[in-house]
Amino acid sequence: MIKKIIPMGLLVVGTLGCSEENEKPQTEAEEFEGIGVLISDAESQDLHWYNHHHQSQETFTSKHAKSRIYRTGTGRYAAIIHRDENLVEYFDSGLELHGNHVDELRESGVGPMIGEGAKPTHFKSSHDLLLAFNDEDGTLLLADEVDISENGAKMTVLDAGLTPHHGAMAIFDNGNIAVTKKTGDIEGSLPEQVQIIDQTGALTHEAKITTNGIHGNASDGNHAVFGSASGILVVNQDGTQKLIDHPDSFGDSWFGSILSTQFEGVFVGYTSDHGVYLINVDSETISPLFTYSGLFRCAMDVNGSHVLILLETGMLHVFDVFDQTETASGTVISAFEKPSGGHGAIYPSMAASSRYVYITDPDNGQLVIANLQNLQNIEKVSVSSKPYSLGLVGHESEVGLH
Repeated sequence: MIKKIIPMGLLVVGTLGCSEENEKPQTEAEEFEGIGVLISDAESQDLHWYNHHHQSQETFTSKHAKSRIYRTGTGRYAAIIHRDENLVEYFDSGLELHGNHVDELRESGVGPMIGEGAKPTHFKSSHDLLLAFNDEDGTLLLADEVDISENGAKMTVLDAGLTPHHGAMAIFDNGNIAVTKKTGDIEGSLPEQVQIIDQTGALTHEAKITTNGIHGNASDGNHAVFGSASGILVVNQDGTQKLIDHPDSFGDSWFGSILSTQFEGVFVGYTSDHGVYLINVDSETISPLFTYSGLFRCAMDVNGSHVLILLETGMLHVFDVFDQTETASGTVISAFEKPSGGHGAIYPSMAASSRYVYITDPDNGQLVIANLQNLQNIEKVSVSSKPYSLGLVGHESEVGLH
């Protein structure tokens, strides 16, 4: 049985019906006023803050070009990861959720707090906690969201005694951290194990399972799920661990990307070779949602109720996670080739509210916006010379900004 986790925002389900002149039907409702997208550029330090409800755009300046953008746990902020420059910055939207409404507490802008680490790469945030893993020395950067606006604030460097590797971590509801560990059992930068530490770096639960390589993870607060070549590694908040086998048809393929949903114990795993699958950690089942070879990228909407599947053909498929039905499909961008080049590659970046999907088009300097109830309803907005990464920031609320 799928158990819901109550999302922070409001999930609005549109209904067909008549509308007055100059009004969109509910199935093509306007975007929520309290939510926007932050977009970085591959060639300049510009950050573009776009609000689709108002169709407004502001430009801010980060310290470096070609940064990765990630939404933080509360949704008010975005992390700006400058991997090659060993730096993390944060953007403050000024938008904070208060019960049934969103307050605009301050003007948007880049906050003064920074994080300095050796190749910060994967970023995670839950509740108020901010975490980045430093690949080059195996340390983590840690901070609380409340410090983002504090002048002179720096993220704490957390040393848990890990060797350098391409690391990942997940945050539990009790504040502890599941973090990967490199043992040297396999060659390369991928880790083999996961242990649990507290926010001082002290070990609380040792690693129990050794895999043939780990990449990609997500958490619902009680379970941390990691993609691995040996199966799906499930690490529970109490320290217990288990492996769930891949489908027999996978062969040597495995999930290198895992996404969390709004449903407790239910995750999405995807691989370009086989497609998108639902992972239920309680029943230990892996169910196909969309099988396809040539898949490019997946993303959850902001509420974690729908998964968006983008193909290299430019086709987008949208599935409801609860009943596993396809709710929309359509071509939203031009066909493109899957890029190579690791973390520096330039390719379409995607994020979605419960009403609209936002996709960068690096070749044309545009932000492509499509209505999730009608993917033929597409808008294009010029944002920068080569948009690189985007993140959805803010909150969904039927009540206007206060």
